[in-house]
Amino acid sequence: MKKIHTAIKIVLAMLVAALVGSGGYYAYLYILSLHHEAYMSTFYCTENMGYLSNPYCGFYNIYSYMLSDDLTFDEKLAYEDDENALALIEVNLVRYRDGKISKKGLNALDTLFEAWSCEGKDLIVRFLYDWDGKGELYEPDDLSTVITHIEQTCKVLNLHKDIVYILQGVYVGSYAEMHDSSFLGKDDLDTLINAIYEATDPSIYLSVRTPSYWRKITKKDTIDPADAFGTALDARLSLFNDGLMGSESDLGTYDDREDELSFQNTLCRYVPNGGEVIIDNEYNDIDNAVNTLSEMRVSYLNDEYDDEVLEKWKISEYDGETGYEYIRNHLGYRYLVTQVSVENNDMDFFSKNFTLDISISNTGFSPIYKKADLILHIKNDETDLEYPLEADLRYIPDDNPLDASLSLSFDDLPEGSYQLSLSASSEGKSLLFANEGASDSLYLGELSVE
Repeated sequence: MKKIHTAIKIVLAMLVAALVGSGGYYAYLYILSLHHEAYMSTFYCTENMGYLSNPYCGFYNIYSYMLSDDLTFDEKLAYEDDENALALIEVNLVRYRDGKISKKGLNALDTLFEAWSCEGKDLIVRFLYDWDGKGELYEPDDLSTVITHIEQTCKVLNLHKDIVYILQGVYVGSYAEMHDSSFLGKDDLDTLINAIYEATDPSIYLSVRTPSYWRKITKKDTIDPADAFGTALDARLSLFNDGLMGSESDLGTYDDREDELSFQNTLCRYVPNGGEVIIDNEYNDIDNAVNTLSEMRVSYLNDEYDDEVLEKWKISEYDGETGYEYIRNHLGYRYLVTQVSVENNDMDFFSKNFTLDISISNTGFSPIYKKADLILHIKNDETDLEYPLEADLRYIPDDNPLDASLSLSFDDLPEGSYQLSLSASSEGKSLLFANEGASDSLYLGELSVE
C-alpha cells in the first residue's frame, strides 16, 4: 500500500508538470510537503488459551462466618492456594434472629469487610440464617426483623462497595437459596427485594435464585437493552443457580429447560450469572457443560463443589486441554484484539487526520458487566500520548467483533515511528487481553508517519 501511494504521488507530479510547466510542478511539491500519511506494521492475532486472572469472573471459594459480638477471624483470610479473583462471603445472622444486630456485631461486620479489602478480590456476599437446610426453623419469626437486618447490613456493605460485586439472595430460606421460607410469597418477596434494592449502593448487583423469581419481581420478560447497566431494579437484578446441571430441571430451578436457558442467554447479556454445579450426571458431562455454561453466559462458579463433577472435568479433554481448564479459562469474558489497521483520508489531500481501527472479539462465556476503559498508548523517545477509545466492551455482539475507531491528528504526531499499545481497566483494575504476549497492556505494533 505504501508503494502504491508513492507511485500515485509521482504520477501526479508528472501530470502537473506536463500541464502547467515547472511552476506548477514546484507548487505541487509544496503541497506535497503539507501532506502526510500513516502506516501500520502488520498485526498478528494469536490467542493465549491459558488462564487470565481478570476481575469479576472465574472460580470462587466460599468463606463462611457466624456473625456475633465477638467475631474473630484469621489475619490471612483467603486460602494460601486461592488465586481466584472472586470470593463468596457467607455471613450467618442467626444469633440476631430475635432482634437488631448489636453495635458490636455491626462493628465486627465492618472489620471483616475491611480485612477482605486487603485480599485483592471481588466479593459475592450472601447473608443467611441457615447452614443446615432448615430455613424456616432458623430465620426470624417476623419479616420486620429481616428488613431491619437488611437495612443494618447493607449500610456496612455500602462502606465497602469498591470490593462488593454481587449480593446474593434475599437473606431467607435454606442456605439463603430462596426455598423453605415463610417469607417467599409474592408480597413478602416484593418487600424483601425492594428493601435490599433501596438499601444497597447502585453499583452492587443483586441476585435471585431462579428465572421465574426474576420475572415475578420485575414483572418483565427481560431487560430492555435501552435500560441495561442502569440503576433500575431490573438492570441490577442478576441470577445465581446452586443446582447447575444437576438434572433436567437443575433440581427444580426450571419447568422448561430449553425455554429457561434461552431466557438466560438473553437476560445475561446485561447481568451476571453463576453458581455451583451438582450431582455427576449427563447434563454436566464436559460437552454438555461447555454448551450450557456458554448459553447461560456463566461468569462465576464454585471451585469446591460438587467435587465429583469438578474431578470429572479434570480428567476429561476439551479443545486440547482438560475440561476443567477450558471452563476455568472461559468463565466470564476473554477479550481478543483481532485486527489493527490505519486508514488515511486519501480523498482529502489536505486532511490533517487519519483513522486507527481496532477490532476486539470476546471468546469467553459472558461479557464484562462493569464499565471498562480502553486506552491507546502512542510512544517514542519524544512522545508519550494516551487516547481513550469510545468503545464499550459490555456490548460486544455474539460472534462479531467490536470495532473501535480513533481519529488521530498529524499535528500531534510529527513524522517518525511510534510504538502502539492498548490497555483496559475497570474501576482501577487492569483487564488482561487474551492475545499471546499481553500483560497489563497489549503491544499493537509500529505506526509510521511520513
